[in-house]
Amino acid sequence: MKAHEILKEKGSKVHCTCPEATIMDAVSILCEHNIGALVVVDGSSAVKGIVTERDVLRNVAACSNSRIKVKDIMTRDVIIGLPDDEIEALMKIMTQKKIRHIPIMDKTSLAGVIS
Repeated sequence: MKAHEILKEKGSKVHCTCPEATIMDAVSILCEHNIGALVVVDGSSAVKGIVTERDVLRNVAACSNSRIKVKDIMTRDVIIGLPDDEIEALMKIMTQKKIRHIPIMDKTSLAGVIS
């Protein structure tokens, strides 16, 4: 499989931000579009970097409210995979749903996570 084949399935829309945008501006775009990364471009559309959800987490963790419970922020409608699911099928689901992790359940126990 080639990159263009993935982009054809996923779509070629790229969400961008500028270097002077605030972290909250970036978070708003990430949340609005349910994506995990923004390409940072300058005024002439030259790529200057990429900002990801992990970049945001690392930089705001010290400032966040430590009393917020996981249950208050977790995704509740979790897509679950099975051990015999084809990887290609799981990849397609991940692309279509814009998710990065699928827990794999073996009957009643958690077998692992595909990401």
